[in-house]
Amino acid sequence: MKTTIERVYEALNKVELKSEKVELSVVDDLAKLTQTANSFVKEANQKIKQGNALYDEAEKLDKKFQVADEKARKFSSKVEKDKDKGFKLQSTMDKLYIKINKITKELGSSPKDVKGFQKFDAAYDEIDAIINKIKSNFS
Repeated sequence: MKTTIERVYEALNKVELKSEKVELSVVDDLAKLTQTANSFVKEANQKIKQGNALYDEAEKLDKKFQVADEKARKFSSKVEKDKDKGFKLQSTMDKLYIKINKITKELGSSPKDVKGFQKFDAAYDEIDAIINKIKSNFS
């Protein structure tokens, strides 16, 4: 039979082993959680880096868009001036056409009989087509 001292040592030894098992379990948990945390930090930093790169790219594209938009507005203004010039030119051509038509009627002929009238008429039609393109594309 075991003495009281032997039984006390035996009981203390079991408690120490249990204590060491608990400590080892905590150390394992600590290592696993640290590894999980490190993986999270690495992935999060990569995503942040990608997000920053996308944001920078978007910012550059926005600046390019603003520059292009400003150029388009200035160009559109120039085109509108061309449209106004076209209207004025057509108005002047209309007045000349009326004169030619009146004179040729008095002479008993047709405006088509006047030298250069067909080119004049074609130029008028081209101006009209340009004005319509400007209206549909820039207005």
